[in-house]
Amino acid sequence: MEPRSGPEPQEQTILEYLKQQLSFKRGAEAQEPLLTAGNEAVETQKPFPRMTTGALVLALLAQLLLEPSPNRTGIISIILYILALGLLLAGRKRKEWSLELAYSDAQGWHFFAGTTWLILPGIGFATLSFFMLSAGYVTLPAAFVWAAGVALVILGLWERENKDEVGSKPPKPSFLNRFQRDRTWYVSAGLIILIVLYFAFSRLDLVPPELISGQVDHFYTVQEILQGNTALTFNRNLVSEPLQYYWAGFIAMLGGGKLSFTLLKTAYALASLVGTFFMFRLGKELIDRWAGLIAAGLFGVAFWPILQSRAVLGAGLTLPILVPAVYYLMRGLRRERNNDILIAALLGGLGLLTNKVFLVFPLVVLVVLIIWLLHSEQKSKVSEFFSIIALFLLVGAVTAVPILRAFTLNPQEYLQPILSRVTSLETPLPGSPLGLFFNNLLAALGLVNWSNRSSWVDSIPLRPAVDWLTAALFILGIIIVLVEYHKRKDWSLLALVVLYPVLLLPSVLSLAFPAENPSLSRALGAALPVFMLAALGLYTLGKAILAALRTKRPLSRVLLVGILSIMIVWQNSQAIFYTYPQTYRQNAWNASEMGKVITQTRQNFGGLGGVWVVGFPYWVDARAVAIEAGQPEADLALQPTQLEETLGFPLPKLFLLNPQDSDTLSQLQALYPLGSVVLYQSAYPEKNFLIFTVVQ
Repeated sequence: MEPRSGPEPQEQTILEYLKQQLSFKRGAEAQEPLLTAGNEAVETQKPFPRMTTGALVLALLAQLLLEPSPNRTGIISIILYILALGLLLAGRKRKEWSLELAYSDAQGWHFFAGTTWLILPGIGFATLSFFMLSAGYVTLPAAFVWAAGVALVILGLWERENKDEVGSKPPKPSFLNRFQRDRTWYVSAGLIILIVLYFAFSRLDLVPPELISGQVDHFYTVQEILQGNTALTFNRNLVSEPLQYYWAGFIAMLGGGKLSFTLLKTAYALASLVGTFFMFRLGKELIDRWAGLIAAGLFGVAFWPILQSRAVLGAGLTLPILVPAVYYLMRGLRRERNNDILIAALLGGLGLLTNKVFLVFPLVVLVVLIIWLLHSEQKSKVSEFFSIIALFLLVGAVTAVPILRAFTLNPQEYLQPILSRVTSLETPLPGSPLGLFFNNLLAALGLVNWSNRSSWVDSIPLRPAVDWLTAALFILGIIIVLVEYHKRKDWSLLALVVLYPVLLLPSVLSLAFPAENPSLSRALGAALPVFMLAALGLYTLGKAILAALRTKRPLSRVLLVGILSIMIVWQNSQAIFYTYPQTYRQNAWNASEMGKVITQTRQNFGGLGGVWVVGFPYWVDARAVAIEAGQPEADLALQPTQLEETLGFPLPKLFLLNPQDSDTLSQLQALYPLGSVVLYQSAYPEKNFLIFTVVQ
């Protein structure tokens, strides 16, 4: 709850007005003016936080030295981080900074106090839907019965609001009045929203610039859904869970039913806004709205989650479901609201329908609950602990019925991606499991500040997972949160830190392939604590520094905030719109150029009797070329042994070949002596290809 502002002075000078508008703090957090003998209003001046500022500078320098370079070494950075730790602790001792937690109004638990008789028919409906899905496909009756089961269970557990306890709320002032009284907040929030929207939707047609096989599988899966395929899982994809494909199909239907690679990226960009919004809600729940705004801003422009969404490889709904699930879990425990727990359990079940990384969510819930329980002195918390576990198990199981059914139909298919990484199913483990686990854990903990080993498809490999400013703030945020936890013993602070290694586990458990760890896709859930801790670091240190600049240098506050914001935005913009596409193009085959050649040739001749992409080892996916040419239903793939089959097709004909495939070129010239061959000069010389045209 935010305190109300004190009364404004009757007469306000322009200088006082500017100071008020430039104030970073809210309402009564601003210091009261003191009247001098000359009736001039002045504000008390806080001493400049030299220790805190020094810690920030050292941390930023330490992380800057960890940016990718041939001679990068971590020794100097470790020393600088240790010095930053010392200065930060000294600043806390001098009371230069503090982290004030938001007040949580605990309402008291009321488990199983609603219309609990609805639970039994809800379980019955869910069980019935389990058997109705036995064919491996979702039918309309089965979907209705499953949804009814989920709804009945939640309604049976839902705590209804007592009307006698709800007083009449005063009418809200108009937006114009609120804007005038809180202009700094609304302007800041508006700017953050515009920047986040720009990063989410800008250049979707160009980033990423090419289609690869994994994305092609994703495309055709969604197209099959639009054509009526309602499978429980889609096993040909990197991620077999169905929810994200149905979401993309739904957005495609809203867009007229015509599918494209850009539309897929748009669908997941829309979903990403949900994760950004709940980052704001979580920061506001823990601290205040400014902390939430900073968290949403850092998260909304970061290349890590944005590239995972744009890569269209199966992570599009991971954070949009995980972030609100953790938010409702934390809020439910802080405010003792079992309705929030129900929503978290529902989202956890839906997450299992989205991605296998959600298999770590039950562990997230258990760890957070244990931390919450250990920080309570009330004996009743033990019974409440088990009641919450029961809610999660019941609601989560009912919600996850479709994926549970898919698992029972083909457990080997579901478990194969997991067992191939955790066990020696696919390749022998390169060491002892325990040693591999701890080595992977150590490597994964350096994901934010040192390096990642993801592929060029969904990340920028061999560099820290975030920009160097955010990485430094992440370390400072951990220190600040742990110091405040030591003082206040607030369970939510400790939980926020512990969530980081827990959510790294999907990457850490790649024991059979340790070279894949740390993976930005498998460790994507860790983005939540990373950006929240970085936001708390920036919020705490920024508030301390800006408070000292309140009176003597009000414009320097705006300048400082502007410089930091521009640097973070610029670094992520460079990563998303320049570094990533360049690296991507260097590694991906140029299916888009081939698609343009086919389209242009078709227009030149008024049509084509046949178009083929002749297969060559480790070359372009012909399906990607078909999609880029606007003919996703066409089968353009042709093996060299099938060349004679093209003789029966009408003219004109078009063949695309790899320049190294001289044998196929010779066969084509023998079959079509009047055919012409041209070398297409690609923007990347190593991506040139041959165009063989037969007109007569």
